Amino acid sequence: IVSAYNSQKYLSDVDSLLAGGTAAGGEVMEDYDDVEDVFQPQKGNVVFACALDGWGFGIHEFAEIYASKLGASVSALQKALWGPRYFNPKTKMIVGKKGIGAGSKAKPMFVQFVLEPLWQVYQGSLEGDKGLIEKVIKSFHLQVPARELQNKDSKVVLQAVMSRWLPLSDAILS
Repeated sequence: IVSAYNSQKYLSDVDSLLAGGTAAGGEVMEDYDDVEDVFQPQKGNVVFACALDGWGFGIHEFAEIYASKLGASVSALQKALWGPRYFNPKTKMIVGKKGIGAGSKAKPMFVQFVLEPLWQVYQGSLEGDKGLIEKVIKSFHLQVPARELQNKDSKVVLQAVMSRWLPLSDAILS
């Protein structure tokens, strides 16, 4: 999760290879003109996943979650959640770097609306913060059996919550 935001660099590297860049050994890749096959999370052709803990998502899942809460369309959020876009809570608008003001400690929307909630679930589960886990379960209307939440193994609790919140099968097959 920590390096997920840095994955934009890796996606760009893959795109450049597909577009005719050079491979690691210096060999020239074949020309690739099909723009539809460029990997871009906002297009819905990239999935972020953790098979070990049984969860995965595309940008679209979070765009659907936050569309009604932020009063924005799913398609607008899907584009804004990846890249240098910020949410201004005062104006309730999505802005670029110039719109946040100098000296602002605003975080990109991907960090604020995707990574931070994921980090909170991991932190809450692994540190045994039942209150935080209950808050996540309630806010996302999850159905997690009580026996799984009461398990003494924090990894079981984490997997139970994450696999119901962001099921890996849904992310891969959608």
